[in-house]
Amino acid sequence: MFAKLYETEEHGQILVMLDSNDENGRPQVKVYFEPDNLGVCSVGLNYNSDITEDEQWSAAEKSFNNFTEEFASGIVKNVKADISGIAATQ
Repeated sequence: MFAKLYETEEHGQILVMLDSNDENGRPQVKVYFEPDNLGVCSVGLNYNSDITEDEQWSAAEKSFNNFTEEFASGIVKNVKADISGIAATQ
């Protein structure tokens, strides 16, 4: 599995993907959501660059496998709070 889709009452759809960083190809867990008055937004969770790439992939896979709807909703809630001033001015 490389993606999880959650349908939440509070935030709508939240997509969580095990992916790679576009800039350096390193593993990344990405969370996609669409807040009111904005387009699709994403948050990327990166992994410690002091460990090997294989260890980073293992850490990313473990994080992804343990990702829950509640955890994804918490991330979205925090990001929406941080960007609420920006969205209100659009």
